[in-house]
Amino acid sequence: MNQEILGSEAKQKCKTAWDKLAAEYYSTNHMTSRNFDMIIRHNFSSVIPKLSSTEPILDIGGGKGRLKELYPNFDGSIIVGDFSLPMLKINNYFSKNTTLVQTDAFNIPFKSGVFQAVFSLLGDSYPLEKVFSDVYRVLRPEGFFFIALPNRIWRKNIALVLGIDENETVFLLRDGKKLRVPSFLYAADDLGKILFTVGFEILKSGDWDSSNLTEHPYFSEHVLIAARNMNITPEKVPLITYALARKSKSPAR
Repeated sequence: MNQEILGSEAKQKCKTAWDKLAAEYYSTNHMTSRNFDMIIRHNFSSVIPKLSSTEPILDIGGGKGRLKELYPNFDGSIIVGDFSLPMLKINNYFSKNTTLVQTDAFNIPFKSGVFQAVFSLLGDSYPLEKVFSDVYRVLRPEGFFFIALPNRIWRKNIALVLGIDENETVFLLRDGKKLRVPSFLYAADDLGKILFTVGFEILKSGDWDSSNLTEHPYFSEHVLIAARNMNITPEKVPLITYALARKSKSPAR
């Protein structure tokens, strides 16, 4: 898979996969994804700057739209964008300030400089330089971008079990079929370097595990396998890599 850009054929394959996943993705059948969600939810407020209610925010690859859950008191405009219409149709947060837009992350259909913040929660199907450049474009000066991805080390420790290539992941569907999806993961430093190349200033980046969660999570089998391979407890397995970046006032490099 070309990491510089997903070709039209690969993008269509990815869209078809997420259309199929939509009906069950948010269920507990996909427990690893629920482990990811729990970690993001627990750490989110500790790294995200305050938002203004007068400027819109964009949730790219947003699916059902989880920003309203993470920002329960935010009463500004939220744009939820996803290229899978079935994913958008399971949105739980229809309200006067939420707008759903079917859009390709590689061609964000908004004017330059309109968003105070862009979020990508588990957007591992598209974290490539071309997408980051478009995110940079639609942000206002000093607007920020937050991205969370599954952790590369975690996946490396289960790759043989899943039988996957470097830039893909696999979901086991309810009917027993395996669905392969593009998935680009990075070490935190490498993710920061790509964002810096686009023009972003890196504010924070790193890895999150489950060790500081106040509630005890039910770990998926794939987390347990990684823990055994790494000879650590499941709570210590790094599951999320994140970066918080700010659009500089100066032009992109």
